[in-house]
Amino acid sequence: MTQAARADGSGNAIVQVRGDGNTVVAGLPHLALTRSRGLHREVRTDPDTGRPHAIDILRPFARAIPMVGRARETQALGDWLRLDRPVSVRVLTGDAGIGKTRLALELVEEAAAEGWRAGFLTRAELGRFRRQHSVAEWGWNAPTLAVVDYAAASAKELAGWLRELAENPAWEDGGAGRVRPFRLLLLERSAAGGKGWWAEAFGQGADAAVTERMADPPEPVALAPLDDPGDRRAALAGALEALETGLSLPAAGEDPEFDRRLAGTAWAGAPLMLAIAAATAARSGLAGVLAMGEVELARIVAETELARIRRVAPGRGAPAGLAPLLDHAAAVATLCEGLTADEARAAIAREAEALGYALPAGPAALRDALAVAMPDGAGGLAPVEPDFVGEALLLAVWGGKEHAGPAIARAHGQKPGAVMHTVLRACQDYPVRGRREPLDWLTVVREERSGDLQALVEMANALPERTVELREFAAGLTEEIVSALRPLAATDPDAFRPNLAASLNNLSNRLSDLGDHGPALEAIREAVAVYRELAADRPDAFRPDLAGSLNNLSVHLSALGDREAALEAIREAVVIRRELAAERPDAFRPDLAGSLNNLSVRLSALGDREAALEAIREAVAVYRELAADRPDAFRPDLAMSLNNLSNRLSGLGDREAALEAIREAVAIRRELAAERPDAFRPDLAASLNNLSGDLSNLGEHEAALEAIREAVAIRRELAVERPDAFRPDLATSLNNQSVHLSNLGEHEAALEAIREAVAIRRELAVERPDAFRPDLAASLNNLSVHLSGLGDREAALEAIREAVAVYRELVAERPDAFRPDLAMSLNNLSVRLSDLGDREAALEAIREAVAIRRELAVERPDAFRPDLAASLNNLSVRLSGLGDREAALEAIREAVRTLEAPFLALPQGHAEHMRVILDTYGSVCEASGQQPDAALVEPIVEALARLRNSDEQSE
Repeated sequence: MTQAARADGSGNAIVQVRGDGNTVVAGLPHLALTRSRGLHREVRTDPDTGRPHAIDILRPFARAIPMVGRARETQALGDWLRLDRPVSVRVLTGDAGIGKTRLALELVEEAAAEGWRAGFLTRAELGRFRRQHSVAEWGWNAPTLAVVDYAAASAKELAGWLRELAENPAWEDGGAGRVRPFRLLLLERSAAGGKGWWAEAFGQGADAAVTERMADPPEPVALAPLDDPGDRRAALAGALEALETGLSLPAAGEDPEFDRRLAGTAWAGAPLMLAIAAATAARSGLAGVLAMGEVELARIVAETELARIRRVAPGRGAPAGLAPLLDHAAAVATLCEGLTADEARAAIAREAEALGYALPAGPAALRDALAVAMPDGAGGLAPVEPDFVGEALLLAVWGGKEHAGPAIARAHGQKPGAVMHTVLRACQDYPVRGRREPLDWLTVVREERSGDLQALVEMANALPERTVELREFAAGLTEEIVSALRPLAATDPDAFRPNLAASLNNLSNRLSDLGDHGPALEAIREAVAVYRELAADRPDAFRPDLAGSLNNLSVHLSALGDREAALEAIREAVVIRRELAAERPDAFRPDLAGSLNNLSVRLSALGDREAALEAIREAVAVYRELAADRPDAFRPDLAMSLNNLSNRLSGLGDREAALEAIREAVAIRRELAAERPDAFRPDLAASLNNLSGDLSNLGEHEAALEAIREAVAIRRELAVERPDAFRPDLATSLNNQSVHLSNLGEHEAALEAIREAVAIRRELAVERPDAFRPDLAASLNNLSVHLSGLGDREAALEAIREAVAVYRELVAERPDAFRPDLAMSLNNLSVRLSDLGDREAALEAIREAVAIRRELAVERPDAFRPDLAASLNNLSVRLSGLGDREAALEAIREAVRTLEAPFLALPQGHAEHMRVILDTYGSVCEASGQQPDAALVEPIVEALARLRNSDEQSE
């Protein structure tokens, strides 16, 4: 152990690093770091092959495989170490196998070589450190780097420590940042600033203001996959050499198919997966492993490790015929993140009894034999690592088997915290790859933890903010937390009302993810009410939370069609965040930009397009400044706001500017997707989807089709990898692809695309009707259009009738949200009926559409007068077809008057629509033997002429 000398003026300044033979000064609080995370790290040799055991080489602490492709990340972390700040904290995130631990380990070694006290801080050590007497007075007198892996599991301990670090006397020492800086690096699968485990560790409101000043940057830094083919090649070659496989890669360009697979395989961006592929290559060949999936590759390595354990343990005295018990013991040790000698003996005895095995020599003998196969260096059992392989071992032993639940429960009874964290990691790693068993294990853990509020909160905080596979579980867990907090908040409001409000806010989001918009709205309204009371008492502490909940309230109100209330809520959020950003711009400008973005959407939905454009332009300006300072953090937000700016400009008829904005968004997202495909390919597809629409609006139909085809291709790949998450997006792009194909006269291909979209949405609507029936109705509407275009009028009528039926059901449940859609589908039903000669029914349908749109236009004229004008135009056509020329003339005159004000205010946005109505007006007047009303028509004709002249000059 190393004792760091006491710093001048500091009562307690002890940092130790295991392994250099020094001693600790008794009685003083001390912090112990390790460079091996306390686990056995010897690389053993397989006696049969003479090669290193793959499982030992794969562990990051072995450092057996050269780290490649991380020069930029290494430089950034080195720069962070050398900041002239006394204390700084950084959060590094990334999927399993992406290389977080290895990158941190290299940083530790580099810092140690420069004289830093540097190492990993285990969860057990952090707990011991925080329980020490007078720990709040702890300090340090030398440059110190502490790394905490699996930070979510230690969020509670980190919370108190971060607050103490924020108030440490080092902040008052002008030279501390140069002489004795303290750096804390937190590693985790995922994190979201201000939410989940981040919120628990860094605090919220006033607490966040104190601790987040140490976060640099003030949001997680995501570690990108290896994207460069050269880096992937180097990593794979290094793993093959370290594993002594005797295999070598074909030279670049020698095998084009191999090069294509290596560059195009998504999992090849994770260094661990390349190492696992290398470990499997001796059996399957290099080309074979690149054709495998991640789950299969990890399974092969895990089963190889199980076979080794079964082979080694009997050779060290374990009774023969106990393979299933050996498997269980290995799985329990892995599930429990390792077992001490005493824990292992108890676990083996428990599993032997459960499986019906007799142990004549007692469980200690089997433990000793297993300790040779799975040594932890202290007589216990080490877990099988790395995590992704260890989790694959759990699936190999328990996957799809009825005894899995009881085994999980038994292990949880022995080491509840470790089991919960292992299962949570497995739930983040495997369900997205098609293995859903960990979700069942998590349910077992939740049942075991029922009534333990702190454990439930820790579990909820560890869940990803955005999750498809865990959405039902997350909602149920959050509901349980809210139920537990209600009585506590009633008896001790000062202590528990903030927690209740935060949990209600989270519950609203989780319910919304499930499509349960009504309960989601109820939850967020209660959260806003609680935060409003808290902010009245302590505005500095709770105004940020109030603004955040108002932002979410706006989203949920909008989802239920209450657009005026949604606008009111987001306006209040913007006002609060504008004040906060004026006081603390670095902390709150990002939040302000986010709410301005939402304000723009709300204003646009109510037809206030000019104000919507102003809001999104301000959001883009803020994000541009933020992205200039911190591109890694804010380029995604800039792209999102540019995407929305394009929509606003397009709605105002400024199509060239809209195209410019969406092209910039696509360019940014293309770069981001190249750096981190798993994270940003979905966003790229969304912007390509919008780009296709903007290109089509400008008549660039070939380019529009190219863009939507790329979007469909990306979303098809994503839907294969994660169908639950991306089938909805695929259906959306197929829906749009059908439109662009139709514009180019490819009607058969258009019909094929829309049929696939309908098929997907029909399946989704069966699984989750509340969430996907609206999308199904929209695609049925489009299917009807394409069938009609191909002359299949009966099928077109059948499709639109189904769409109308779905919309009627939705209107009965949520009229404010779906009356506009019902009117649209009735409008189209009228056209289909007319095509089949059923003029009376066609007239009935269009009259109902006009009636609905008339009511909507009274409620919100800016938003719905254009739609009313369109239906009045169609009503005039239907009446004229039935010979009722006077009524037809009355309807078309009303259409012209209805669209006149919106058109004159925004000619570009309504020109095409107005030309159609004027054509109908002229036809109806001619059929009636009357002249158009010059006073009504002339201002419109003049405006159209000016617009045409302007367009010609711009060309």
